[in-house]
Amino acid sequence: MLVALSALVPSMALAAPTPDSAHIESLVNQITAAGDQRDQLFASFSPEDQKAVITALTPVRVVVENAGVVRVSDGTRSPANGISPMASGCWTADPTVVAYGSFGNVLYKYGTHYYWCGNGSTIYYHDNPTRILFTDYWWSFEGDIDYWENGGNGSDHFRVYRQGKMRHCLYGGICTDTRYPRMDSVVYGNGSYGILDWGT
Repeated sequence: MLVALSALVPSMALAAPTPDSAHIESLVNQITAAGDQRDQLFASFSPEDQKAVITALTPVRVVVENAGVVRVSDGTRSPANGISPMASGCWTADPTVVAYGSFGNVLYKYGTHYYWCGNGSTIYYHDNPTRILFTDYWWSFEGDIDYWENGGNGSDHFRVYRQGKMRHCLYGGICTDTRYPRMDSVVYGNGSYGILDWGT
């Protein structure tokens, strides 16, 4: 029995140490502070630290944020068909998919910005919906791969579906991950909205 235990001790000692989370968080913070020099900094890390940083910069939590409607006008236009002026007005909404890394750092955001006006039942004006986009930590946006809309002016709703492509590529063109965030959302003539589908 003693011989068997002593034979295990040397093999356990040879195992490569796993970087602790405080050390990995320190590396990620260094990359954040490095700005344009992040590629050179990353290249100076040991292979174990590089692997730990890549893992830390992989989405571990994806949520919808900024999904609330903000009233930007009190609907001073006269309401049509006796509809309460409280249900008329102009609004903005920003339903956005947000991907977080291991330490709560935002890796990317992708969504739709709406500005629309309604009389309580019908949308009578909307801006062209714009893409909400933010990338960091070597995540890059490679374009929309799907987009469509329906409804709009004269309708009770305005729906936008968009899906994009995000890639995580390090210096030298080494790509470690690809994601396809999507947001399917709808706004209504009474100022309400809904998220029909989302993901990454």
